[in-house]
Amino acid sequence: MGDTALGVIHQRIILEAKRYLTFTSLSAKETALALAFDDPSCFTRFFKQKTGMSPLGFRALQKISMA
Repeated sequence: MGDTALGVIHQRIILEAKRYLTFTSLSAKETALALAFDDPSCFTRFFKQKTGMSPLGFRALQKISMA
């Protein structure tokens, strides 16, 4: 317990974003739109705030770790 409803929603959005970035070839912009972000730069800021890295940085790291 202890997570707020908003915190749980944010965790779910990040989980879905990571899934898109890892398992699809969608661009960061397309991923943002798929997750209902009107502005891709807002998605990038949100992702970086929650994970400490950019969406493209995360994707690059995943490709390295899966190789």
